[in-house]
Amino acid sequence: MFLKAIKQELVPAERLINHGASGRSRWCRFRVCYVLRRIKAKRILDGASHSAANLWSRKILRHLYKRTSHRDFNMQSLRFVTVAILLLGIANTKAFFTEEQHEIAKNLADACEKELGLEVPADFVTKMRLADPSLDNEESKCTIQCMFAKVGFTDAETGVANRAVVAQKLSKGNPVEKAEQFADLCANNEGESKCDKAYSLHQCYHKNKSIFD
Repeated sequence: MFLKAIKQELVPAERLINHGASGRSRWCRFRVCYVLRRIKAKRILDGASHSAANLWSRKILRHLYKRTSHRDFNMQSLRFVTVAILLLGIANTKAFFTEEQHEIAKNLADACEKELGLEVPADFVTKMRLADPSLDNEESKCTIQCMFAKVGFTDAETGVANRAVVAQKLSKGNPVEKAEQFADLCANNEGESKCDKAYSLHQCYHKNKSIFD
């Protein structure tokens, strides 16, 4: 069923994202398309209809295509998709968290680790995806804050959740009312430091992600 779902949805998604592109830029955007197809297949396996999953994917792809130039589509868009997956915990097994996706998330975490001069576990990305309680430490919290700030979920200086950005980005692949409800629940992410606030936001999302079930 998983492979059948991918084959059935492959052509329309690729046509949408590759329209008007060629060469290297087309290959870059195809990788974004690949990640989204895997997530969509997960939704189908979880009980969503093919039409609902296809509509969800098209909305995400249109959003990504419109918000970036052809030149920077790959890294900026795929980075957003990857961090959103980490945030929401959409992929709970390695089978649906692809090797490429895992590597992109790890590169982003590594960049934050280097930028902040911190040291986090080698399996940080996996632990973040699963909301592992061992991340309740200063180094991990600040790395999460750095990653969230880079995609606009939190303010880089204060760590305060950017409710409008969270609601807007999540609404691209989900019902608007659910995205708004989700953002409202976690908008007041409290903490003594910006890192504590980002970690609070991360925990809040994992506690309330059932809204999208």
